[in-house]
Amino acid sequence: MRTKDETTAVACEKLFAKARTPEAMLALSPKTLERLIYPVGFYRNKARVIRGICRDLIDKFGGRVPDNIDDLLSLNGVGRKTANLVVTQAFRKPGICVDTHVHRISNRWGLVASKTPDKTEMALREVLPRRHWPGSPKPS
Repeated sequence: MRTKDETTAVACEKLFAKARTPEAMLALSPKTLERLIYPVGFYRNKARVIRGICRDLIDKFGGRVPDNIDDLLSLNGVGRKTANLVVTQAFRKPGICVDTHVHRISNRWGLVASKTPDKTEMALREVLPRRHWPGSPKPS
């Protein structure tokens, strides 16, 4: 079950209205966290993952979200797509976010020939000029 972006946006608004830092999120009870992100799919599991990420952010990074893919990938529950999304959108650094749709279309169009979204990301990094990557500075 994939949660629609609109549902995720509403859940994020509710969550961030109550807690904007890892410390504040950990201060919420697990049940409160679950209620705040409901009705996203797998909300109980996602609440556990959010709590774990918040603990890791505090323990490993002083409560700050890291701005590089390798550090983001060290957080349990963060994959390449999410790490690239954080780097490109929050920190305006270059990256390529590949989900199953980007993977499928890139292969169908013949831009790459890869078997997984992660391999598609690496292949796109080779063939797509950096100026076209999200987060890359745009020429003046």
